[in-house]
Amino acid sequence: MWLRCSALTKQALGSQAINESCSICTRTLSRRHLHISRRLAAQTTANKSSNDKAFAKTLLLPKTDFPLRADAANREKLFRKKTTETLYKWQWSEKLRPLFVLHDGPPYANGNVHIGHALNKILKDVINRYKLLRGYRIHYMPGFDCHGLPIEHKALKQLEADHRQMDPLEVRKVARKTAEKAIKVQMKEFKDFGIMTDWDNVYRTYDRSYEIRQLRVFQTMLKKGLIYRQEKPVLWSPSSRTALAEAEIEYKEDHVSETVYVHFPLMTRGKKLEEVIAQHPELADKTVSLVIWTTTPWTLPANMFVAYGKNIEYCLVQSSSGYLIVARDRVEALSQLTGGHLQILSTFRGDDLQGSRYTPPYLTAAARETGLPVVSADYVTADSGTGLVHSAPAHGMDDYAAWKAQEAESESANTTMASYVDADGQYGGNLSSEIVSPDVTGLVGASVLSDAPAKVIEDLKARGLLLASAKIRHKYPHDWRTKQPVIVRSTPQWFANVENIKTQAVNALQSVNFVPDQGRNRLEAFTRSRSEWCISRQRSWGVPIPMLFDVKTGTPNMDDSVLSHIVAVLAEKGIDHWWRGAVEDFLPPSMQNTSSSYYKGTDTMDVWFDSGVSWTGIEELLQAEGLGTRTPLTEAYLEGSDQHRGWFQSSLLTSIAVKGVAPFANVITHGFVLDKDGVKMSKSIGNVISPLTVINGGDDKAKLPAYGTDVLRFWAASSGYTRDVTCSMDTISGSAETLRKIRNTLRFILGNLSNATPEERSLPSSLSFVDRYVLHELSQLSKNVREAYDEYQFNKGLAGVTQYCTSVLSSFYFGIIKDSLYADSATSSRRTAIVYTLQQVLSRLTYAIAPVTPHLAEDVWQHWPSSGRSGTESFFQKTWQDQDLPREDDQFISIMNTMLQLRREAMAAIEAARRGER
Repeated sequence: MWLRCSALTKQALGSQAINESCSICTRTLSRRHLHISRRLAAQTTANKSSNDKAFAKTLLLPKTDFPLRADAANREKLFRKKTTETLYKWQWSEKLRPLFVLHDGPPYANGNVHIGHALNKILKDVINRYKLLRGYRIHYMPGFDCHGLPIEHKALKQLEADHRQMDPLEVRKVARKTAEKAIKVQMKEFKDFGIMTDWDNVYRTYDRSYEIRQLRVFQTMLKKGLIYRQEKPVLWSPSSRTALAEAEIEYKEDHVSETVYVHFPLMTRGKKLEEVIAQHPELADKTVSLVIWTTTPWTLPANMFVAYGKNIEYCLVQSSSGYLIVARDRVEALSQLTGGHLQILSTFRGDDLQGSRYTPPYLTAAARETGLPVVSADYVTADSGTGLVHSAPAHGMDDYAAWKAQEAESESANTTMASYVDADGQYGGNLSSEIVSPDVTGLVGASVLSDAPAKVIEDLKARGLLLASAKIRHKYPHDWRTKQPVIVRSTPQWFANVENIKTQAVNALQSVNFVPDQGRNRLEAFTRSRSEWCISRQRSWGVPIPMLFDVKTGTPNMDDSVLSHIVAVLAEKGIDHWWRGAVEDFLPPSMQNTSSSYYKGTDTMDVWFDSGVSWTGIEELLQAEGLGTRTPLTEAYLEGSDQHRGWFQSSLLTSIAVKGVAPFANVITHGFVLDKDGVKMSKSIGNVISPLTVINGGDDKAKLPAYGTDVLRFWAASSGYTRDVTCSMDTISGSAETLRKIRNTLRFILGNLSNATPEERSLPSSLSFVDRYVLHELSQLSKNVREAYDEYQFNKGLAGVTQYCTSVLSSFYFGIIKDSLYADSATSSRRTAIVYTLQQVLSRLTYAIAPVTPHLAEDVWQHWPSSGRSGTESFFQKTWQDQDLPREDDQFISIMNTMLQLRREAMAAIEAARRGER
């Protein structure tokens, strides 16, 4: 039975001694100690001081200068350099170790680090430290993503200028300084996370060597026919004046759009449709109209065909506004919207519309005599709208694909795509010459995202073509940086042909391990859904697409020898020379006399292409180290779940395109960080917790104490990171309390090993039943932790450590062994067995927590009994061996479980008696 320390005990043993034992043993003393204390308390006051000292000398009390309280914010600094940069350089020099490469996905160099950065970087470091303890040599080079719109926007804001009116070199100069400043800030803050790496050796996507490797990947893909330039619809941001990738888009649920239902009068009827209408003689000289529905009325001037579903059932209906054709399933909804009854005259299949042509609201001169076609398309449904889709190839990917298919099948198809919207999202000046209706000339200069829809609606209403209109609130794509709506717009862009490599990419993923498993499905789905990748951007701050264009035709010169010469020039003079140098600088000697025939392109590469080729740095490293090639190049990529459509995918596609293999063996994904209410943390919302505040504390330390780096790391590693993770000061406080208990457990062991001789630490001749149980559980714990860490399930490993420290050690074993530890002879067999057991526990517990809490591990190592430190400077210079302690058989475990159950029942009965319940 265990009793709490009493004032008499303190009086008997002396306050200093008892405080030491109380703090280590979590304030419990055995009945034997209580009896001794009462006996000593009965001695006279005159003899008290001398007797206290005499008695204390007879006890082997724990002695250690391992601090009771972590004082982490200050104490961790004692071990920071030793366990980060110094340790990394030491292990990198250990050439005989097998190599483990965890490739860092570069965070964007824009702003201070946030709690999501902390989760990401800490998880990577836990993996690296665990692999180091398991005998590997680690390569981990932090990276920074430095190009792109956000940095350029920030630079332009500083200049208070519009990039269209600036020299690109000036924009690039300021943007580089902006990125450099952000990198310094982020690097300083990342160091506070205790990351084991060489911070003097990082990669930045604006480094010349990196940019040249990127251009060579582009060149290889171009040579293989995987790069092409074409005018086609892309996601376009008027607020940024550039094309965007899908990964640069976010969707807002409450966007408001104008919707319209519009008459498209039939000009000619196909053979089968004519047969349907002929059943109603009264319609012989009547106008019959297709009814289309769109949420983008501003695209109507670019209409080039109407699409129908060949297996959809359509109706010829009579309404107050005329005779209409709509999908059968949409008649009721349309009746309610227009407020009038729609009488169904006939029904027919979609294929009966084949061969019909119609007059669009804004008929171009080229189509005045023949009208525009009605064609079938697989993407048409009757789930919404009218079942007839207004199609503008310049403003829709599906529309464009259907138009190209139509163009390929018919010699009489339209060959020029109608496109009137400029880079600012406004109707361009060419509109007035292309549109027949003089009323539409008023659209020139109108913004398609603001006043243009209303102007189109008014024009349709004035000409009697508007059946109905309404405002709807719906999901709509926005530029993830400017937070403004985007549009689909046809422009000439550079594309990577994903269609030709995506099957190979998906097949390559079969040999990749995913954590969690569903990551495979996400990455496969995103890859399968792509046929192309728009890799060009219309900005200044980035890696150029170094193409020379024919002055007369606007055709790019894609000759490999020309591109090789251009890359060689840029490798020598720097990427900025593309904007600074004359055209002749980039022409091979054999073409110098043709310089007046070419001009330089101004597009830059998508930042996902930038970061997606970062694996080339690993390839270069392996060659420099004389390690040849490896398949795959890296053991692991670890990033947030949004990177399945971002960096994971761009890395996969570029590696497949160039090398034919995936660049990673493991893809590990973590979720987003949420606040206590389950809302994603965001600076704009103001619900963020700074990781630096967790480490260093706030202005008011009573409310926001300085928990230190290890507590932050413990929170990150103990979270179920494969899902979204909750972070609040309550969860941080809980992690701190759990880590405090583990620390005190280690402190108790250190205190009781400090005065043990080397002979006591060797395997004793016999172990007690309880010792054997503790070592059996320790063996199982060590095995479970290694298996959990091998599978990157750190929370399971830490849960096992916590349970072992609290249930097996603190509330069970420590209470049993204190009598022998404190009062038995130093050479007694019982005490020797206990010391051996504690030595095994200390070693394996330190291994288990070291990857997560390296400062605590180094602190323990500094206070480790000197005979066991082997002269190594850092705990991480040791190797976590696979040898387990002897395991007990089933009979032993059965007996032990029975004894533990009896103990629990006895303790419950004693507690009930103490409360007077029995």
